[in-house]
Amino acid sequence: MKKLFICLFIVMIFKSGTAQFPYSQNQQARNMFGRDLFLYKLFNLADRQDSTKSRLDCHVALVNDILTFYKVNDAYRADFELSAVVYQGKDILAQKSLRDSIKVELFDKTNSRTPLHRYSMRFSLDPGKYKVLINLSDGKGNQLLEEEKNVELKDFSGRKLQVSSLIFADKADCNQDPPDIQPNLRDSFQDMNSSFSLFVHLATPQQGDSLRIETEVIHNDGQQVMNLTAVYPLKAADRLVDLCVSMKEYIRKPGEYRVVFRAQTENEKVVKRNRFSVFWGGAPGQGTDLNTAIEQLAVVVDNKSLDSMRTAQGERKRQLFERFWEQRDPTPDTEVNELKQEYYQRAEFAIRNFSEVKTGRVGWQTDRGRIYMKYGKPDDVERNRNSMTGPVTEIWTYEELSRRYIFVDRENNGVFRLYRIE
Repeated sequence: MKKLFICLFIVMIFKSGTAQFPYSQNQQARNMFGRDLFLYKLFNLADRQDSTKSRLDCHVALVNDILTFYKVNDAYRADFELSAVVYQGKDILAQKSLRDSIKVELFDKTNSRTPLHRYSMRFSLDPGKYKVLINLSDGKGNQLLEEEKNVELKDFSGRKLQVSSLIFADKADCNQDPPDIQPNLRDSFQDMNSSFSLFVHLATPQQGDSLRIETEVIHNDGQQVMNLTAVYPLKAADRLVDLCVSMKEYIRKPGEYRVVFRAQTENEKVVKRNRFSVFWGGAPGQGTDLNTAIEQLAVVVDNKSLDSMRTAQGERKRQLFERFWEQRDPTPDTEVNELKQEYYQRAEFAIRNFSEVKTGRVGWQTDRGRIYMKYGKPDDVERNRNSMTGPVTEIWTYEELSRRYIFVDRENNGVFRLYRIE
């Protein structure tokens, strides 16, 4: 597909001369990039079988790219073992492991970062503080990854009102027993097909005749986007309560959100908070997403030049934004500003593919995202790994620029930094 290179009309976009901004009409960028190699979450819930115990659920997701594949006949296979060990002090209290094999037909699939392979392990423990060690090793016992996290398990015996971990879920069905939950291990919603749900498990005290629940969702700009309140009559058999709260119809724009969950009986009140991100939605420059659209221009425009838009209020802010793009419309006689459309399509792609869970940086704020925003899809992406636990290198080649960008993920955690330009 032929690429058109459009020269942005003002020098302020880059201090060093005239900048070129390549764009292509009707181009669907092939996903040459991947996401996180390894994700995990620990959740604390009530043990349905033994009220004196507390349940610890360990959910893990991994991709092919973190595994070691061997050629077997006409295919490739990776054997691995995943284990979780629970410590209290220096003592091992519990441990579980599972083995699995993944087989692919094509070599390219061995480096794939989609789909996620999901696994879970469950422990029944006394309430208290623990350390959990998660280990991933290949079929020969070589360690590929190790993660460690401290966790405190609550008392769900019913002596007092207790609320589980707030679990964001891509799938949540509380009509099944037990509820069918697929946790979102990134605390970020990137797929419009997700149910955008919150799952909460409560243990209620024996006394009391009602339970009041309030779920509030607030955008990082301070706007309250959801506030649901419900009162549940409690019976003797209702010691454990499962709640699935769908947030999908209330989420209208990308950004950072916080959830405040309040549970109250006649004598007790528990408040829990958590945060999540949404990396989709909102046509750039429309209504509520105008501030984000302006900030995304910082990739190619210096901060001083953006100050007038940032500080303007109301309709004046929108007018300055629209004027900025009108002055750079390569085809002003048509209804569509192709440059603006391409730019924000790139921003959306960067959000979906380069956002960093570890640092909290949204895709267009990352090193890879900024290069993608400026120059679009590279002609070639080469990914190298010296060892399964060593740094990962991505080399982006732009033929028409005669340039290569080399990014390195030194800690093998999905955070790539621009290392060199050739």
